[in-house]
Amino acid sequence: MDDRTQRLVNELESLLIDMIERQRLWLAVFEQKTTALRSADHNLMAALSSQENDHLQAMTEMEKRRLHLLADITQALDPQASEPLRLTALAQLLPETISQRLLDLRAELRTEIERFRSRLTSARQASESLLRHVNGVVTSVVAAATGNNVYSRSGSLPQPAKANLSTFSLSA
Repeated sequence: MDDRTQRLVNELESLLIDMIERQRLWLAVFEQKTTALRSADHNLMAALSSQENDHLQAMTEMEKRRLHLLADITQALDPQASEPLRLTALAQLLPETISQRLLDLRAELRTEIERFRSRLTSARQASESLLRHVNGVVTSVVAAATGNNVYSRSGSLPQPAKANLSTFSLSA
């Protein structure tokens, strides 16, 4: 492996380490945001949402750079390649020690991403459940305020009362 390819591989390794750390930081911000949501701290929510957006932008840029590096390394190792190789295929063309480090970093990054997705899915389900509950409470309050029951005896929503307009004269 020539010096240029070695530099590219070293940069890829460094980038994967940075991506793992960024993913962990993003998860920490997400956890803080969940706590801020529970405590209804609007100012903290705004600040954390901004940080979360910064992490998203940084991860997007890192992913672009990772794809670029994979293309450059592919070109260096196999000039006849028609498209960039995936990291697992590329690792097979590298010396075993380097290959194993890259595959380990890849696995660690995937684990961090899955951990984040799992927490995100859990938070989304909790939010949807809370939304259904709040909608039920609002429906009950509206029904109580308008004098209608929330559900009729048959278990369905009652038909709204028909409004009648009547006038009367107060003149003598």
